[in-house]
Amino acid sequence: MPPLRLTLTSTLLLLATGFSKDYLPPGGGWDYLFEGDGAAGSATEALDGTWNHNNSSDQWDGTAPGTGNPGGISVVPVSGEPGNSALLMVDAVTTSGTNNNRRFALTHDLASGEGVPEDFLDDGATIAFRMRLPTSAGDLPSAPDGLNPHSGGKGMINLRSAGGRISFAMGMAGKDSSYQQNGMLISDGNATFFQALDPTEWNEFWVTTRQNSTDSSLYDLRVYRNGSIVPLLARSIRLSTSIDAAYPYLSLQLSATNQTAAVEVDYFAFKDGMHLPNDSDGDALPDIWELANFPDLAQSGEDDTESDGLTNSEEFNLGTDPNLADTDGDGLSDILEFNQHGTNPTLADSDGDNLSDRQELEGDPATNPMVADTDGDELTDGDEVLTHGSNPLLADTDGDGYKDGIEVAFGYDPNDPESTPTVPTLDDLLISEFMADNNDTLTDSDGDTPDWIELWNPTSSPISLAGHYLTDNQQVPNKWALPAITLQPDDYVIIFASGKDRFGPGNQWHTNFKLTSNGEYLGLARDDGEDGFTLLSEYAPTYPDQKEGISYGLNADSLEHGYLRAPSPGQINGETAAGFVADTTFNIDRGFFDTPFDLEITSSTEGATIRYTTNGSTPTVNSGSIYTQPIRISNTTVLRAAAFKDNYFATNVDTQTYLFLDDVRTQYANGAAPSGWPTGNVNGQQFNYGMDPDITSQYSAQQMIDALSAVPSISLVTDQSNLTASNGIYTNPGSRGKLWERPASFEILDSSGLKDHTQSNCGLRIRGGFSRSTSNPKHAFRLFFRNEYGAGKLNYPLFEGDGTDQFDKIDLRTSQNYSWSFQGDGNNTFLREVLGRDLQGAIGQPYTKSRYYHLYLNGVYWGLFMTQERAEATFGEAYLGGDSDDYDTIKSAGNAGGYNTEATDGSMAGGSDWYRLWDLLRNQRNAPTTARFMEMQGLSPDGSRNPGLPVYLDVNNLIDYTLIIGYTGNYDAPLSDFLGGASNNWFATRNRERDDLGFQFFVHDGEHSMGAGGRWNNANDRINTGNGSGQRNDYSRSNPAFMHFDLEESTEEYRLRFADRAHAVLFNNGLLTKDSVLAILENRREIVEKVIIAEAARWGDSKRTNWWQRALGESDWRNAVNSLVNTINSRRDIFLGHLRTANLYPDLPAPTYAQHGGTVAGGSKVTIAAPNQATRVYYMIGTGNSDDQDWQDDLDPRLLGGSPNPNAGILNISEGGEGVSATTYIQNGSTWKYLDDGSNQGTAWRTAGFNDSGWQSGPAELGFGDNDETTIINSGPAGQRFATTYFRKTVNIETPAVFGDFELLLTYDDSYAVFVNGSEVARHPGLSQNAAFNEFSSNLVGNNAIDTLSIPSSAFTAGSNLIAIEIHQNAATSSDLSFDLQLTGRPVGDGNTITLLIPEAITSPVWVKSRSYNADRNEWSALNRAFFTTAPAASAENIIISQVHYHPRSPDAGELQIDPSFDQDDFEFVEVMNISQAPVDLGGCAFVLIASGNNLEGIEFTFPLGTLIDPGQRLVVAANSTAFAARYPDVNLAGDYTNRLDNNGEWITLLDKSEEIIQSFRYNDASPWPEQADGDGPSLILNNPGLDTDPASPSSWTASLTLDGSPGQEESPAPLAIINVENERSGDATTSFKITFTSSPNQIYTVERSRNFVEWESLWQGNVTVSDGVSSFTDETPPLDGNAVFYRVRVSD
Repeated sequence: MPPLRLTLTSTLLLLATGFSKDYLPPGGGWDYLFEGDGAAGSATEALDGTWNHNNSSDQWDGTAPGTGNPGGISVVPVSGEPGNSALLMVDAVTTSGTNNNRRFALTHDLASGEGVPEDFLDDGATIAFRMRLPTSAGDLPSAPDGLNPHSGGKGMINLRSAGGRISFAMGMAGKDSSYQQNGMLISDGNATFFQALDPTEWNEFWVTTRQNSTDSSLYDLRVYRNGSIVPLLARSIRLSTSIDAAYPYLSLQLSATNQTAAVEVDYFAFKDGMHLPNDSDGDALPDIWELANFPDLAQSGEDDTESDGLTNSEEFNLGTDPNLADTDGDGLSDILEFNQHGTNPTLADSDGDNLSDRQELEGDPATNPMVADTDGDELTDGDEVLTHGSNPLLADTDGDGYKDGIEVAFGYDPNDPESTPTVPTLDDLLISEFMADNNDTLTDSDGDTPDWIELWNPTSSPISLAGHYLTDNQQVPNKWALPAITLQPDDYVIIFASGKDRFGPGNQWHTNFKLTSNGEYLGLARDDGEDGFTLLSEYAPTYPDQKEGISYGLNADSLEHGYLRAPSPGQINGETAAGFVADTTFNIDRGFFDTPFDLEITSSTEGATIRYTTNGSTPTVNSGSIYTQPIRISNTTVLRAAAFKDNYFATNVDTQTYLFLDDVRTQYANGAAPSGWPTGNVNGQQFNYGMDPDITSQYSAQQMIDALSAVPSISLVTDQSNLTASNGIYTNPGSRGKLWERPASFEILDSSGLKDHTQSNCGLRIRGGFSRSTSNPKHAFRLFFRNEYGAGKLNYPLFEGDGTDQFDKIDLRTSQNYSWSFQGDGNNTFLREVLGRDLQGAIGQPYTKSRYYHLYLNGVYWGLFMTQERAEATFGEAYLGGDSDDYDTIKSAGNAGGYNTEATDGSMAGGSDWYRLWDLLRNQRNAPTTARFMEMQGLSPDGSRNPGLPVYLDVNNLIDYTLIIGYTGNYDAPLSDFLGGASNNWFATRNRERDDLGFQFFVHDGEHSMGAGGRWNNANDRINTGNGSGQRNDYSRSNPAFMHFDLEESTEEYRLRFADRAHAVLFNNGLLTKDSVLAILENRREIVEKVIIAEAARWGDSKRTNWWQRALGESDWRNAVNSLVNTINSRRDIFLGHLRTANLYPDLPAPTYAQHGGTVAGGSKVTIAAPNQATRVYYMIGTGNSDDQDWQDDLDPRLLGGSPNPNAGILNISEGGEGVSATTYIQNGSTWKYLDDGSNQGTAWRTAGFNDSGWQSGPAELGFGDNDETTIINSGPAGQRFATTYFRKTVNIETPAVFGDFELLLTYDDSYAVFVNGSEVARHPGLSQNAAFNEFSSNLVGNNAIDTLSIPSSAFTAGSNLIAIEIHQNAATSSDLSFDLQLTGRPVGDGNTITLLIPEAITSPVWVKSRSYNADRNEWSALNRAFFTTAPAASAENIIISQVHYHPRSPDAGELQIDPSFDQDDFEFVEVMNISQAPVDLGGCAFVLIASGNNLEGIEFTFPLGTLIDPGQRLVVAANSTAFAARYPDVNLAGDYTNRLDNNGEWITLLDKSEEIIQSFRYNDASPWPEQADGDGPSLILNNPGLDTDPASPSSWTASLTLDGSPGQEESPAPLAIINVENERSGDATTSFKITFTSSPNQIYTVERSRNFVEWESLWQGNVTVSDGVSSFTDETPPLDGNAVFYRVRVSD
């Protein structure tokens, strides 16, 4: 039946029958009908009848499920179908006897005459029923265990005649051994056969059966499903027999003795005789078919509507159109095709050979319309007639001895007897096998895996290869000569097709060509002298597309070409396959869903069988459900599918995860094991399941869904046995290594929609140390992406623009120590572990990145996890450059390796780089010298780079690593307080081939840090720890802590460098000051806060074994986070004390600046607070080589070795200085402007330019209600007080920068927000951010309160400043209001300092670096450094991207002379422009990568500090400065960016120094973007640079008129907009082009034309006639050769 008609009739049926019944009753109605919604609520009333089994052991107990005896009957509502109910039957016992599991819920009561005829199955019976299996039911929280037909133990629907029975049952895989897949079992004799379907969905069946007309032992069974009028199955079966009483009945029952089950039944019906589904008038025509073809049901099956000789019944059975005589339109009537030709009347081409049935029957010659290849020559009739012109009735048209199909396959003419193929024979050499996409089947002597070719001597004699050639060009048979060796009989030789063109070493031969996997010619020829070349073996005209790791060649028996089932280089070939099954495709991709859908799976390979699973198992050719129709997906499902076909390579297994979060939030809430998961311990491994209703009930459904979607999800899918069988990795968590790795599917589902979902196959292991305990139910994982599983890399931006987008391994970590799941510990935060690594990244060092994810295992929610990179060789390649094969990765081996140090990449043997570093450090400790300290850094004794010395130690990296370890107090890394000082949890990596970068150390595993655990108070000083002190001479225990100790104890320069770096992070709002650490923590805390309730629901009760123990949850997490915050609040000062104890921070304080860097007015001077202990302050100001990581920093006041820098300025403490004292600028009681009318003043009132002339004024205190007010204000009537009262005051401060800060004493009632010059500087915690004018405070003050606030001096400007305060009341019923304020400038420092002024004024961006010095003790302080600029910072208000050259033209000859390796991409550039009226500081702004889909897009470049750009100026960054200078010699560059711009378009993103977006847009190379900028020479130019121009709009850009663009300058003259170019025609031919353009009077214009957008010719110049601002010009002689022509209009000079 045509598909369109089926779709239509299904719609008609839905309208006719409503939501719950897909089949209408047969004509005359049912003989018997039971409906669940007609049954009463009690079990006994729900019974239709009773019947005792013949052994009298089975009696109904009359109870409902959950009311006493296990099992029973009840009536339950049908979900989603209001008013409809179903009968629920539960069998919950597994023993015989009274109240056992034989529950007859519905039978015919024979005594009442309700029986059926004895032979009712013989002359025909029709039944219908609708049922499903519930996943849980009363007395059976996890149901069903499985349901089998009666012969198997659990009959559900039984049709019993005198001769036997037919039984139907549904079941679920994993619930019963009889079900390997979800579906239905139907009896056939005393056996069963299977039909796949989803039994948990409502399934409605229509069943007909009657005795077979030719074999009385058979019964013809037809089963229809869910409204279809096409049988789901049609077959002849036998009746099953048993010892039951031989009387007929129908039953709906559960029947077994040793299993449990449950089923819901909506209705069950019977009618004697054979009746088609949905045939209400009994005319043997389904109603939906009639209504699809006719206006009503008046037709009968015997009618012939269109008088074509076929009755309606015949048309229905044939699937033809009863209104058309020729349904398929092939020119043959339906009856002629049916009765005479035997062709298919519904297909114009019955045999699918591209010739219609009529063409074949009437052709010359005529061919068989039912056979695609009439002559059997391996070409279809259509190919012969339409393509090759050969005779479709002759297998060998040209009589040359080769079938036409063979000739075509080898690229020869089947009509030319002189054109004959080279067909493989066993008479000479053969190319027997080749691999054109080698992965790792063979490796050459270079370690590469090139393609390879196998030659075979199939003869009985030796053959010399001299004079033989291999070629990939049919026209050049002698392309590569084979070596002159002899190949023995039945022997093989392997030739690498590598392009290396060499013989040896290792007797390896390499051709001068490579093979392509996309298919090409391949041949073997012999030079026969004067007779020319003889082709011995060839793959012509091209071999087919090749797949990675699969070889192609000859079947050793048949010599036919094909893909080999297994590569066999050097051995006899095995079986070949005909090809590859096309991959499975899904109509709906993986993701998040909230409504059910029908999933369609297809493969374009004809005849392929698709098998699928929903339990994580891998579908194979023999396992998995066979896909026959769309699969209903209504809850969280992991579906795996593959397609198979005989003699074809199967597809890979595709995995799709469909998450229904409304389902997940209550998943396995009763704690029962999911299907297939262990119900108890395995190998002692504990399991815990389900979302705890004690937690989920505290939140709304939407809150839980929000938590489950707040971060992306990872789905791991694998065969359940890989996880939980006795040899599974989860049930053997302590086992390690490749042997304990299992294949799995890895998916990321991004709930935000910002990135695409992705899938990759991987290897899965358990990871961790202590957490591998079997008492831990929530293990962590490590994923390996290798070629053996799939792509070999995970290509996905896991960390967005912060990291790489290629990974070969990744960790999935989760809280283990101090976790809810493992130890039931309330200190779980999900924050400590990652904080140290985040700090290492923020300090500027390489670090391993993490993101949070929800994890699902085979569809079961497994809680919150985080990804983490592995700091190993491939990490080094991605972030540090080079080749991963050149890296040494050194780490602690952990408990598996006795906590010794190991190399997981490269080597740490004697003589290795790690050993050399250890040896240098050991010698330095024993005999310290500056020279040796510099040597290990690759430096000469003066600190300059010595190219002859490799860099083993990156001293700054080691210091920063130690700072993070010390600050976080990690007492399990790199020395463990648990293990007697053994090293643990650290990584180091270095590229052996890169001599300019030392080992990089990586923070790892910080759970035992920042206040965690009972050891914290005694072990948190990791700087002065004695852990491991007895192992420092043991090389097998070498680690970064010991290296630090060696330098700390021996080397003064190291100690001072340590102090310098410590000062940078511990002072002046540095990284490790309280607020900075809390800000980094907050970024993580905000994320975890959104998801923690999901983790609580899943694992909060994991270790709560007693009913009175409350599950851990959100409040516990908040308490733990607060504890962590309290630790951070005091940690900086404690840690500084640790450093001072270790002499890593001097007792002599460093100088401090009144303003620590930032923007200052030109001519400002820097105020310093110097310590009294110092005798001098040395300082330097400048922009030279100011790299404080360099030992030759030109701006360091101290030289290497300890002498003062002779260029440093000196401030003598003994001589005093220009002092600054505290100054009060606003006294209490001062006069203020105020507004108390309850109005909404927006934000303008906070700025100096606001007109407050209409406001009242008065002296403070201002307010009412406390009787201490000087000025009474109204603020609304009593009981209706306004929420907000506004106050303003202007104050003049001559030089605010000389003060350290300003103290603001604020009297208030009840909350406040304070603004200085329009910017917020303080807000009471009782007032929400951006509180509205009518918002009341959550804080309540009794009378009034006074807060002391510190306002940074940078908030004020020299001269006039505007102070604005809004006071908010607690409620409209407030009884009082108070306001007063005092403002005092406080000097830098304290009583132990003296204030000094550096005499040099700051007039441009500079560094200011200084050190305190005590001459008496020859002691230097740490370095204090700050960068000052005289221009405002770049922002979205003043900087734009003005030009992009993403696809330059190719380099010309002159450019290639400079560097022959130049290509187009080297000439890319991006230009930025200052659109403001003042200079702007671009320092710290950066072009960054962002994630788009599954890719990282953009360029990377950070503008150096002090990069100023003047008003209207343009600044350029380029891809390659050498290439740029060759093409643009007079343009200055800011620098080279990394990555390259995509020629097809990508994102460009520029951030300011605070990482706020300045601009981010995606350009494109296709219209409506200017296409001329795509490789023709022009760049993209922003039309109207300004804030109102949208860079994301194509109309904002034009192609430059100047070839190669105009970097660094405005393009002039500017192009005019061409409004339109239209062709003028004479007849059908174009004769001219009319160019219309914008214009203005009295202006001269030039119209130009180009064929390549590079060279332009002038067509016309002069004044134009202007009409409404538009003019036109007609090109009367345009080039009309079919190629492009370009026009532009210019304003002439």
